[in-house]
Amino acid sequence: MHKIILLVIFCLAIPASIYSQEQPGTKYWIYFKDKGSFTSKTKITPGTIAYETGKALLTEKAIQRRLKVLTKENLIDFGDLPLEEKYILEIKKLNIPLIAESRWLNGVSAYMTSAQMKKVKALEFVSEVSAVIKLSKQEFVTLFDFSFDEKNFLLPRQQHRFDYGKSAKQMDAVNVPNVHDINITGKGVFMANLDDGFEWRTHQALNNLSILGEQDFVNGDGNTFKEDYNKYPEQRSQGEHGTATLSCMSGKYDGKLISPSFDADILLAKTEYVSSETPMEEDFWLEACEWVEMRGVDIITSSLNYKIYDSPYDSNTYKYSDLNGNRAITTIAADRCAYLGIVVCNSIGNYYQTPEPSITTPADGDSVISVGAVNMQGKIA
Repeated sequence: MHKIILLVIFCLAIPASIYSQEQPGTKYWIYFKDKGSFTSKTKITPGTIAYETGKALLTEKAIQRRLKVLTKENLIDFGDLPLEEKYILEIKKLNIPLIAESRWLNGVSAYMTSAQMKKVKALEFVSEVSAVIKLSKQEFVTLFDFSFDEKNFLLPRQQHRFDYGKSAKQMDAVNVPNVHDINITGKGVFMANLDDGFEWRTHQALNNLSILGEQDFVNGDGNTFKEDYNKYPEQRSQGEHGTATLSCMSGKYDGKLISPSFDADILLAKTEYVSSETPMEEDFWLEACEWVEMRGVDIITSSLNYKIYDSPYDSNTYKYSDLNGNRAITTIAADRCAYLGIVVCNSIGNYYQTPEPSITTPADGDSVISVGAVNMQGKIA
């Protein structure tokens, strides 16, 4: 039953209203009819070729985490099976560079001209070609003055295990010191952070963390730090936000910053391209979810949001009524991660407090823990 519901959600989630003005360079998702010898009707139960094929892509950590929420019989479904490589090759033969590939959606994304789109649509293995409109970059704004008075940041000295320094007040706001006092520091937990990059190797509060792997989905390499010679040229600010969120999550520097999960094992994924105003980031976020899930993470944290579209496509901007948890690709990916046993935490949106709720995607997912912010006075930011 779970698999049927999941497949229905995937079908409903392809936005019909996104078919809009076509221009050279429009981004499309290309959906396949099947996965070669496997179809959506293929029996996937223990012992079948399909089941064992999907299971082979998972680490033991991923399998054990899934078994906390799924039975052995429904551990693997159609979304876990690999894409048919022949289909991908046929599209590449048309001189179409791919942006992202997704097992969960059974498709690939690419920028195409109208002529290329028609050729792809005519391929016998393609079930649908869906246009995706240009996305407006979300600016990270300063919500309050970061200059501070020492007294505002320091709590009365208590007998805690660690010296939190100026991070004491922010950690106390979420009860971190008391949790650390009973020796809960993230040890044994496997976390993933999805953001715009991470300068962790040169950061004195981060360079001793247990980073088990990292992947740059923007440029397709294994580095998440800023690089000057990439497929997509990076601004100076690339990686600043991710470094900050990783610091809040797991930074540790005695007397300066002690964050909640400094003992956790960590995967890092660069999915956000700071210089861009295109929808690529959504696809990279989806790819990152598939990557970290199959490696067995317990928690995904991300402070990235997708909502507003630029003119001349502003009529396609997500309205509040659109944020139903079933439309955006990132929301679908987040909910699938939760279905597979991952705790997904995402910022609710950087849009202040407005009469119409300021929620964004993927925070609109019904299985996502959507997180807001407060300032140093404890008021909603």
